[in-house]
Amino acid sequence: MEEIYLSPNTLNLYTQCKRCFYLTVKYKIKRPRGPVSTLPSSIDYLIKDYFEYYRRINKLPPFLENIISGKLITHLDKTLYYRFTLRDKKVVIAGKLDECIVLEDGKYVPLDHKTRGKSPTMEQVHPSYQLQMEIYSLLLKENNYPTKDIAYLIYYFPELVSDYTAKEMSGIINFGFKVIELKLDILRAKRIINEAVECLEKEEIPESSPDCEYCRWHNAVNNQIENIRNKERFEKREVPAFKDGKLFE
Repeated sequence: MEEIYLSPNTLNLYTQCKRCFYLTVKYKIKRPRGPVSTLPSSIDYLIKDYFEYYRRINKLPPFLENIISGKLITHLDKTLYYRFTLRDKKVVIAGKLDECIVLEDGKYVPLDHKTRGKSPTMEQVHPSYQLQMEIYSLLLKENNYPTKDIAYLIYYFPELVSDYTAKEMSGIINFGFKVIELKLDILRAKRIINEAVECLEKEEIPESSPDCEYCRWHNAVNNQIENIRNKERFEKREVPAFKDGKLFE
C-alpha cells in the first residue's frame, strides 16, 4: 500500500500552490532556496535550551508566569506521528513541536517560538502559522494527549535599550517578546489533509496558483525561452530566391 508523508510545511504548501505541493511530495521537486541566515536558528536554539532548563526543574519560564497558566510538558517527543488509512492510502502526518504547555485543567496545547523584526499585532500573524498549530494540536490529540482548541505563539524581536553609547552590544540591543493565543479549528486541518491526499491521487499535475511567485517565474522564463527560440528559427529559415519578379527554381 502506498504511503504518503505530510507535514505542516507541505500542507501549508498545498494551501499556497497545489502545483508546487504536488511536485514536492510526489516527485521530490522542491522550490529553490536562496541563502538562509543562521541568526534565527541560533536564537531558536538558545530559546529552546532555556526552556529545557526550566523543564528539568519543573517550572514555567519566569517571563511566562503571569501570562500562561500551566507548566511545560515533562517530556517533549522530538517528532509526533499520526498514521491512518484514507482511500487505500497509508497517510503519515509528522510534526516537530517547539514546545507544549500543560494547562491547569490537564489539557495540552502547542507552543511555537517565532522571531520577528518588531512586535506583531494579531492581524500580522501569518496564515501558515495557524495551520501549523492546528496540525500540532491534531498530532497531540491523536497521540492520546487531551487537547484544547488553542495554541500559543511567542514572538521574539529586538529592542533598542540605549542611545548607542553603551560599550557592550548587550547594553544596546535587547529582545522583547509577545505571546499570542490562537484559536484553532482541528476540523479545518483534517479537511486540508483530506484535500491534499486527494490532490496527490490525481494523475495530472494541478494548475499553479496565480499568486505563486515560483510558478510565475518559471512560466515567465519558459515563455521567454520559447520566444527566443521562435525568433532564432525565424531568422534561420530558408527564404526562396526571386529574380525579375519570378521565383528561382
